[in-house]
Amino acid sequence: DQAANLIEAYLGGRGDLTPGNKQMLHFHAGQMWAMGDQAEKAIGHFKKSTKSSKNDFMRWNDYVEGTIVFLEKDSDKLRSARDKVSKAKVPVSFNKNLVVLDMLLKAPKTSYREIFEALIKKSAEKARASASKN
Repeated sequence: DQAANLIEAYLGGRGDLTPGNKQMLHFHAGQMWAMGDQAEKAIGHFKKSTKSSKNDFMRWNDYVEGTIVFLEKDSDKLRSARDKVSKAKVPVSFNKNLVVLDMLLKAPKTSYREIFEALIKKSAEKARASASKN
């Protein structure tokens, strides 16, 4: 909760933030609230993190929607958002948002925090394996 509160204070205290800065800060505040099992607060921030641009090659808004519906426990909408993100105009191997949504889909009863802890562990193991090959 402390990190989310700090981000909120920063958002409220800075009048010079670009729309992109605000968007990302809202997303990260949402993540912090979600990690603390504060879905309502998280969703409020996630909704403020969407892009207004139609030129969204990463399908950001669909990723945000997937995150929201995971917190709302709607697996049908989560699958739909995941399928949209899979159509992003980047190679699947570089689409980390797709990896996250896949993890959310595989563990619908798991907390947001536990899923991200598993993602961090998986990423660290991959980095160690890659380093040991060199």
